Amino acid sequence: MRCALQLVDHDRQAPTVFLDPCSGLNYDTAGRALTNTHVAESDATRFNLYIPPHSFAGNSLLKIGLNPKDLPLPDPPEIQIHDQHLSPTQRLILAAEYNDLDAARAAINEGANANYFRLGENNPFTAAIIGGSMELIDLIVEAGGHPKSSSLEIAEIMERDDVIDLIKDLDE
Repeated sequence: MRCALQLVDHDRQAPTVFLDPCSGLNYDTAGRALTNTHVAESDATRFNLYIPPHSFAGNSLLKIGLNPKDLPLPDPPEIQIHDQHLSPTQRLILAAEYNDLDAARAAINEGANANYFRLGENNPFTAAIIGGSMELIDLIVEAGGHPKSSSLEIAEIMERDDVIDLIKDLDE
C-alpha cells in the first residue's frame, strides 16, 4: 500500500516480521504475506511484497536498485484491474492506485463506492493520492468520495501540496 514498513523485532523465539501500518498486514523477512487473524481477508492479503533488484556491497551495505548501465528493472507484477472477479469498488481502488482514469470511470459507472472505507484496507481517495493523478482525485470526489483520517498524512508524506490544499478545502 506504499507505506513505509516497520520492523517488528520480537524476541529470539518469535520470527522477525515487517508491519505495513496502513493495512495492518505482516510480512516475513522474505516479503511473504503472513496470515493475519486480526485483518479481514482481502485481495491485499494474497500478495507478497515486490522485492526490487538488490545486492550486498560489503558486510554492512545493501544496494537497492540497479545502475543505469545495468539491465532494466523488471516489470512489477501485473495487476488485473479489469478482473471481473473483483467488485467495482475493488477495481476503482486498483485503477486509482495505478492511475488508470478510464478503468476508474468504468468502475464508478458500474456502481463502485467512491467513499468506501474499511479499517486495514485501501480506499479510493487514498489510492488516488498514491496514484498521483489530481484528475483521478477530482473524479473520486465528484463520485462522492471523501478524504479519510490518513489522507492528509499520506498527502504530506508524498509531498502532494495540491492534495493537501484540496483536503483542507473539503474540510471547510
